[in-house]
Amino acid sequence: MPASEQRIQSNRANSAKSTGPRTAEGKARSRANALKHGMAGAGVVVPEQDRALFEAREEAWAEDLGATTDLDGYLASRAALASVRLDRCARQEAAALAEKRSQALARWWRERSDRASVGYHAGRMDEHAAESLHALQATSLGCQWLAEQWAALARSLVAVGGWDERAMFAALHYLGQSARPDIHSHSALADLWSAGLALRGLVGQPVGMLELERFFAITEFAPDPESRIAAAGAGLPDAEAAADMLRAYCEAEQARLEARRAGLWEEVDAPSQLRALDLAAFDDSPAAMLRLRYEAASRSDLHRAIEQVRKNHRARALVPEIETRNEANAPEALAPEVVEEPAVPTTTPAVAGPPRTRETGSAPTRPVRVALPCDPARNEANTPEGWEAEDAADLAELDALEAEMAELDAHVDSLCPA
Repeated sequence: MPASEQRIQSNRANSAKSTGPRTAEGKARSRANALKHGMAGAGVVVPEQDRALFEAREEAWAEDLGATTDLDGYLASRAALASVRLDRCARQEAAALAEKRSQALARWWRERSDRASVGYHAGRMDEHAAESLHALQATSLGCQWLAEQWAALARSLVAVGGWDERAMFAALHYLGQSARPDIHSHSALADLWSAGLALRGLVGQPVGMLELERFFAITEFAPDPESRIAAAGAGLPDAEAAADMLRAYCEAEQARLEARRAGLWEEVDAPSQLRALDLAAFDDSPAAMLRLRYEAASRSDLHRAIEQVRKNHRARALVPEIETRNEANAPEALAPEVVEEPAVPTTTPAVAGPPRTRETGSAPTRPVRVALPCDPARNEANTPEGWEAEDAADLAELDALEAEMAELDAHVDSLCPA
């Protein structure tokens, strides 16, 4: 169905409202709309972070390379652009490597934390203290967590002057014990528990008579409660000695766990982390392979442009010599030269040679033709026309390289859609 005249007029009016950028600044900005990495193309679009460096290097290199002609200036500009691209390749490679190492390190920490399962074993210490303690002490993270818990108990001891019943059971669990100890338990456990009982009154939880009798395993009781309490509490240390005992126990456990953590780190964790970082240092992604191709192309462009400028300098330095050689090889300069041989005296003994004349008895004079070396192909290549042909071939080769870079840019656009 054909469009109506009203639709046609509406389309024309709408198209007139959007004509794209009109000014040079707007057109320059629009060129960078599809810019992704700036590694390809003829250098019309340069990322803003590289523009100042490119312009400064273009001016400095033109002076360093002695660019006195438009061709040398163009080659110096191409060399500066290639060098900026090489720098960008190096920066992007370093950034990509740092990102990969950061991700690998974060992944390694997560896997290490999952293997250690500190939260899981810490939550089971109330009922499975021995099993949880064994699992925690098998990893450096578990040892670190245990050392932090003993440090927290030491701080609470300093802050309030003692431990409440919850803190006493926590210390018991950190030693792998779940049952309440008594005087007949292991000496370390019995000392720890008796010191905690001695300081319970300082935290607002005085120890009852039955608890003391159960700890000391008292089976014969005094007739009155006061005597029973006095008899039960007689075996407890004084407050100062109890505080010193608990403080020393916390410090000893922290030192033991820290030493174990350091050993596990050196033997297990550090080599594992180093292997993870080494694996992250190798980047075989498609983006990395493409970046290597761009880097190789930029390096080749840089060396070829600089070498072409030097060849132009050498060619211009040979101009006087070539002109002199061409003058010497001109046809009029190559005319045969006639050399008159001197007459041989009649007294000279006869030798084999040309016949002598009747009048003088000497050999007749003859012209000797001396030919100078002449290489027409070489003379033709060393003319200004030959130089221009060689420069044209080099420029054609540079244009082919730019076309290849544009093709690579299109390939990148297809791999990385907007």
